[in-house]
Amino acid sequence: MNIVSKFRDNIDAIGMIVGNTRSKRRIPLETAREIVKRSELPVIAVSTDLSYEKWIEIIGIAPDGIQFHGDIGPRDVEKIREKYSGSVLKVFEVERSVEDPFDESDRILNSMEEYDADAFLLDTKGGGTGMKHDQRVSERVIHEAKRPIILAGGINAENVSGFLKLSTYGIDISSGVETNGIKDEKKIRSLLEHVYGI
Repeated sequence: MNIVSKFRDNIDAIGMIVGNTRSKRRIPLETAREIVKRSELPVIAVSTDLSYEKWIEIIGIAPDGIQFHGDIGPRDVEKIREKYSGSVLKVFEVERSVEDPFDESDRILNSMEEYDADAFLLDTKGGGTGMKHDQRVSERVIHEAKRPIILAGGINAENVSGFLKLSTYGIDISSGVETNGIKDEKKIRSLLEHVYGI
């Protein structure tokens, strides 16, 4: 939270990984609840959980938004949405390199139509790997999608300008601004300098 407070004028929201996930970034639900209470910025709860019951627990901490990773189905998202009034994001994973970017982007665009989400996020398959995905797919999805698209996947100071050229709604940063698994203030500052010229 100390790093967040230093850069709060240049970031729109913070994400926290919760629930039954193997991510090394996962935090307990009670810690997440305290972050939601104290944060000056909107907080997004991120999880790979597939069960309705677990998501009911997660929305019980009152995050400003929730981000669905994994293979949760459209009907489950719809059921959770009936109990939750905040922002809903659904993640779609993209391989680092695909043989046919047109077919892959079509597959993603068709899947997006099935979900009741406010925005979608494209991430590299596996998430949190620090690797970029095939931007030919991202470019077409951004151009064709009917809802906002956020990009993630290995975004750092050296490559962020390429992501911004795609006219994405936003970027989601994590592993690209870490050193040994911990957010690195210098890397965050460097990335923000490339984005905002601060």
